[in-house]
Amino acid sequence: MQFKLIIISLIISFSSFAEVDRQSILTSLFDTCFKGGSPEKCGKKVIGKKKNKEFFLKSIKSVNSYTAFKATFIKTYGKEEFDKYSSKNTLTLLPLSSKNYQIEYYDSNNIIFKGYTNKKVSLIKFNNSWVFDLDNSSITPPENSDISAMSDMADLLIGSLVGLTKFIHTNPDVGLVHQMGTLYHLTILYDALDSEQQNYALNLFKEKNTNLNMVKSEILAHIN
Repeated sequence: MQFKLIIISLIISFSSFAEVDRQSILTSLFDTCFKGGSPEKCGKKVIGKKKNKEFFLKSIKSVNSYTAFKATFIKTYGKEEFDKYSSKNTLTLLPLSSKNYQIEYYDSNNIIFKGYTNKKVSLIKFNNSWVFDLDNSSITPPENSDISAMSDMADLLIGSLVGLTKFIHTNPDVGLVHQMGTLYHLTILYDALDSEQQNYALNLFKEKNTNLNMVKSEILAHIN
């Protein structure tokens, strides 16, 4: 009886270690993309349709740009000032974390994770390496979505964050950062605003001796 219990215990232990190991695969992939990894390095860890790959990599760049902007802002002006900025220009981009995903299915060539909001991340073994299978994951836009418009918004988001980060490095006046951030924020969201909000934005642009297209061009110029 004791011998059988030891065998059962070993089986449970091996099973537990295997699950932890699969979870670490997802952790490693997220770290590659979100913790300082270059777009080129992250791009080698994804397969799927071209539009899904491009949007996923832009999403990664958006999150990483936000992380750099937030760190630079807080280092320069302090956490309290950043909270004021965030309350006015609502924006929070968080990197995906493997802690929020549980294994739903696996075999020798596939692992499927499901998140708290039923978002699915599918991994597949490709050339003896685990990669994101974007076409079978729900971390990219649905097939019928306007991915072109979403991609354009991602470009504006990335450009605005990169531009603001550069501006902070050379500008001690936090008030000017607030003003610039508001103009950028309204430009990013302009198409989603109602008519009253759009009129407010246009009047603000005019007050600052600029216009929507000029600000948009300025933002996009910050993208490498």
